[in-house]
Amino acid sequence: PRLRNLSPIQVNHAYGEVFLPIGLLRVGRMPYLDGASPAAHDGGRHNRWGVSSFSHTADRVLFATKLDEAVRFLANGGGYTPDLSLDNGVFIFGGYDWLVQDDLYSAQDDLEQWLGGLEWRVKESSAGALSIRDFRLSSNLVYRFGEEFDTDVMGFPQAVSGWFGPLYVEGSVVYLAGTTREISEGFALLSSRDPAIQNVSAMGAHAGLTYRIGPVDLGVDFDYASGDADPRTGTDLTTFSYARDYNVGLLLFEHIIAFESARSAAVGIENLSTLSAPSFPLTEVSSYGRFNNAYGLFPQALVRMVDTPDHFLTWRMGALLAWPEYGVVDAVLSALGEDGVRIDDDLVNYHGGSPGGFYGVELDGQLEWTYRQFLIWTIEAAYLFPGSGLQDEHGDAVNSFLLENRFTFVF
Repeated sequence: PRLRNLSPIQVNHAYGEVFLPIGLLRVGRMPYLDGASPAAHDGGRHNRWGVSSFSHTADRVLFATKLDEAVRFLANGGGYTPDLSLDNGVFIFGGYDWLVQDDLYSAQDDLEQWLGGLEWRVKESSAGALSIRDFRLSSNLVYRFGEEFDTDVMGFPQAVSGWFGPLYVEGSVVYLAGTTREISEGFALLSSRDPAIQNVSAMGAHAGLTYRIGPVDLGVDFDYASGDADPRTGTDLTTFSYARDYNVGLLLFEHIIAFESARSAAVGIENLSTLSAPSFPLTEVSSYGRFNNAYGLFPQALVRMVDTPDHFLTWRMGALLAWPEYGVVDAVLSALGEDGVRIDDDLVNYHGGSPGGFYGVELDGQLEWTYRQFLIWTIEAAYLFPGSGLQDEHGDAVNSFLLENRFTFVF
């Protein structure tokens, strides 16, 4: 056990909005998106496992309007009752983000972003005997750019979710493509190479199915985040990391890989701090619990044991199996150990062993009681059987477990 400092006050959201006759204008620090996806998480209680402790935000100017309402207005000449709800209709939006500003007197070190997209929402509908609830389909385009490190990256997040009778379906895909020199500026110093502009080509995907049978939900999740088999500065950047709070399991990625990658990042930052590096990309080596470089298969079950207006008691269980795409590679130690033209013989995992081909099997369990929607008591437990990707140079790895008791007050 150890004590950890917490910020007593952290302002995640501070924005103003105006409902104009033609749409919504919002300005300030706001959630990066509404809800949760592999690309971003608004910090709300969307996770099945663990907690949300980090809200993905942006300093943004955003305008959104309902495209279907504009079509109705033009077709009817205004002679109709408009639907002003935010959970029904076809929405179109666009925005501009300030992501990094650094020195206010200089624009060259700024990192900026344009974004836009379409989203179709249906709160409740029916197709014959099939009821449809909470349906959302979105297609987005993001363009991130900055002069300091020649950053020029496009993102293509796509998502769909909703209930179709007793079946809940969710799916999302994010593809990143472009160029940047920021990562190589730091890594080049570790391996005595020249920094270079690298191509970015990374992808993350999530798919989930849940079938409700009375008080029981049976489901399975499939997760994918691309990895990188070659951390050298002259090769493509192909690693995709899930949003920090989009939790996949309780222990393996949330704690084990998070700790091991943070330790590796600290080694690299210590080396870079003595070299006056212009960039410290090694902070990205630290995963902060994010799912990356992995395929995940996660069957789960939920039992609603008590369901009344005052009390809600559930038992959740699951088994996470995870495989790395290119082995569990410690980018820092592998770069420090590079000794020739080939990199594959220098790759090591976070314990100095072989990258391996299997993270392991994690068993998760959760008992949660909710009282009148504002007081929540959660007990979570996990046990990890480590695979070859977590073994040291002698082929040894230690089983680990987690037990957490958590109280949440919602207001």
